[in-house]
Amino acid sequence: MAADDFQAARQIVMSAIRKLILITGVAAVPLALPLGFAIGEGTTAVVLAGVVWAALMALIPIGFTVNRHYEAKYAALLRATGFTLVTDQDGRLRYVPPGEPLPGHGNPFAVGT
Repeated sequence: MAADDFQAARQIVMSAIRKLILITGVAAVPLALPLGFAIGEGTTAVVLAGVVWAALMALIPIGFTVNRHYEAKYAALLRATGFTLVTDQDGRLRYVPPGEPLPGHGNPFAVGT
């Protein structure tokens, strides 16, 4: 049963990563086009915009790695100081300070409050 849960969670994460890559790819176009057309004219500008876009897309894995490291570092710091990891009503992970009630017990992240 745990293997099925792991596979389901893995598919959800992979789907989210694909969506992030697609959104980032689309968002990189407005950055690449002005730079390409500022540097060159005509076909050269289009080629330069494509090269700039490809370079920006090559930075995506680096950004994911840096972000993952940053989140892990601060999650460990919060856990070490006594914060409790909970999931709010929207499915986001939150850290509840020590001594605070968990969701469903008067917590602002609880469902139905």
